[in-house]
Amino acid sequence: MEDIWTSATIDDNGTLVLHDRPAFAATLACFPGTAGRIVFEPHRNVISHNQRKYFFGVIVDILHAFFVTTGEDNVTKADVYDFLKERFLFREKMCPITHKYIKVPISMSDKDGSMDMKEFSEKKEAIQKWGSTTLGIDIPEPDKNWRMYKKEKENERT
Repeated sequence: MEDIWTSATIDDNGTLVLHDRPAFAATLACFPGTAGRIVFEPHRNVISHNQRKYFFGVIVDILHAFFVTTGEDNVTKADVYDFLKERFLFREKMCPITHKYIKVPISMSDKDGSMDMKEFSEKKEAIQKWGSTTLGIDIPEPDKNWRMYKKEKENERT
């Protein structure tokens, strides 16, 4: 059996508040008489799936389209991502042997050691500033109404 999980918070009174409680309860009801354990893992401050979708679906796409329109037809989205990793997506750490600063790549995954939300915001702003000042292109902010548009598209399908 796969793990069954939901996200939750602990409110100021110390009460566990499950997100989407009805769906979680319905899932658990499918396994009557089954034993298990509940583990509370504190939220890690890593970037979300939607932030990764914005990064690859907006930032990388816009920069790729720019390079293609300037005559660089052989540039792929992977090349753009590699360029951004080299130029922006790194941390500087001091090497314990040489005592010089080195670039340590930042992962876009949701694993430990990946980019956190503050770093994502800083890197996004740096890329946007570079795009506007150096390339003369506008990289828009994430759409705050994406949930509304997502629900509209889902309603159109039904």
